[in-house]
Amino acid sequence: MCHIYQHCCVDFRNKVRFSKYFKEPRERVLQWKKEFANYYVSEVEDDLKYLGQDCEIDAIAFSYLMMKKLYEADMSIPIQIQVSTNN
Repeated sequence: MCHIYQHCCVDFRNKVRFSKYFKEPRERVLQWKKEFANYYVSEVEDDLKYLGQDCEIDAIAFSYLMMKKLYEADMSIPIQIQVSTNN
């Protein structure tokens, strides 16, 4: 679900009709655009590169938040993500 949102931010950010829904900073959206164009896949490439992508850090953080809010459940967050988000 988070990746769909990220793609919408990239694809529709400049469309007047949709711009009110996507409030991500321009720099972040440009980073996501770059990462989606050069996406690292963890089974094929280095896991650190995969987990270091801003789009993945954001998606994992979103998943953690949803699990916590909806199910009061804890998730194991990869150490690479914890370091990237200062948690």
